[in-house]
Amino acid sequence: MLKRPMSSASAPSFKASPVTIKKPCMNASAFTLVSVEVLNRHTLTAPDNTPIQAAEWLPNTPAKPACINLGNPLNLRLTMQHDSLTPAVPGGLTLTCQVSIGGAAAVALPPVNVAGPIAVGAQVQFAVNTPVVNATIDKTTVALTALTLTDTAHTPIHNDAPLVQLDIYTIFSAPLADNVMESTLIDPGAVAAADQVVRLNPFFTVQHVEQACTWARGASLLGSHNAATDIVLKVVANIPAITYAEGQDYYADHDGWNVWDAAAQTADCSQLASFFADVLGVLGVRARDFELKCRYPGDPRTFLRYFGKPAPEDDWPTHGVLLMRYPGDVYHCYDTTFSYPRINCTLDDALQVDPAAAFIPGWRSWCWIKDDGSVSNRMPKGFGQAAMEANYTEAQWRTRMQTIEAPGRFTAADVLHNHPP
Repeated sequence: MLKRPMSSASAPSFKASPVTIKKPCMNASAFTLVSVEVLNRHTLTAPDNTPIQAAEWLPNTPAKPACINLGNPLNLRLTMQHDSLTPAVPGGLTLTCQVSIGGAAAVALPPVNVAGPIAVGAQVQFAVNTPVVNATIDKTTVALTALTLTDTAHTPIHNDAPLVQLDIYTIFSAPLADNVMESTLIDPGAVAAADQVVRLNPFFTVQHVEQACTWARGASLLGSHNAATDIVLKVVANIPAITYAEGQDYYADHDGWNVWDAAAQTADCSQLASFFADVLGVLGVRARDFELKCRYPGDPRTFLRYFGKPAPEDDWPTHGVLLMRYPGDVYHCYDTTFSYPRINCTLDDALQVDPAAAFIPGWRSWCWIKDDGSVSNRMPKGFGQAAMEANYTEAQWRTRMQTIEAPGRFTAADVLHNHPP
C-alpha cells in the first residue's frame, strides 16, 4: 500500500480548546460560541461514506478539516447562543476577532455587526471573512483568537473567547469524480454493472485529500511545465513508484482508483493512468486516462496492431498514459508506469514509433478483435499483415489519434474548467 503521510485509520487530529465563557454576572447578558462553519467548503466524505458534519468546530469536539479552492478566503459563520439565565440585549451586537493563518502573526478582522434586539435564548450568527488562506495546494492551520462581543453602547459582553483552530486544505477547484473514462467508478454500496467498478473507499475522503495535497504541495498552476509550480508535474513526480503487474479484466476490483486503496500495490499501465487521473480529480483538475493504441475501426471487423520490441521481447496492445489538454489544443502525455522518474511529452512525440521514442519502440503484428471481444492472431482472409499496413498506415493512425481520439477525451467546458478566463 502506498505509504500515507498520516495514518489511514482515522482522520487527522486537530486541536481545539474547549469553550469556556466567563459570565460577568447574572444581571449582564452572556453568550457562548456554539459552532463555526466554513461556508465555501467542498464537502468531504467520511470513510463510512457519510458527509463530514456541517460545522467544522463544535464545543468539546475535535475540529473537522475543511477543503476550499486555493486563492480563496474562508467564509465563516460563527453562531453565538444567548444564555437564557441572563438578560436580553435591547440593541445590536458587534463581534471583533483576530486571525492567524499558517502560524503567521494574528491580524484583526473588520468588525461584524448584527442588529438587535437579541431575545433571551436566541442564537446570533456572524459572517466572518478571513484573508486568502493559501495561494497553493497545501494544508494550512487557521486560528481565530480574541473573539469579543460588545453591545451598541460598546459595553463588553463577552471577553473570554476560546481558541478556534481549523485545518484547511486548499485545492485547485471543485473535486471531479469522473476523470476516468475507461470505466464508470461508483462508491461503495452500489451494485456494479459490466462496465463499472466499485471503489474500495468512497470518493473524496479526508485521507484522499490529505494524500493528494501532499503529492501536489506548493503547486498552483496548470501547463506551466515548471517542476515547482505545475500541479500535474508535482503529482506525477511525487507518487511513489508502483510495481508493474499485468492487469486482469479492466472492470475488475483492481481498477486504477482501487490501486490507491488496495493492499497490493501493483497495476498495469491503464490502471495506473486511471489512478493518476483520479488523484488529480480529487484536487479538482480535469485529467484523463488515455490509451495509446492502433485500433483500426474496420467495418464490419475491428483490428488492433500491437506495439513492442523485436522478439523475444514482449509486445503489448496499448500503453496507458495520463492525458492533459492545454489551451491551443495542446495535448500532453505523462507516463505512469515504465519510467521512474516519470517522463512526459507532447502527444505528437508520444505517437512517434522508434527504438529511442518515449513510449513506442516499434510495431508488432496485427490482430483481429472478434465479435465476442476475444483477440486472435489468425487474421481473416484478405486481411493479412501487409494488407493491413496498406489499409491503415502509420500516418493515418497518428492523424486519428490527434484529431479524434485525444480531442474526444475533453470538451470545451473541460478546457475552461482547467483554464478559466
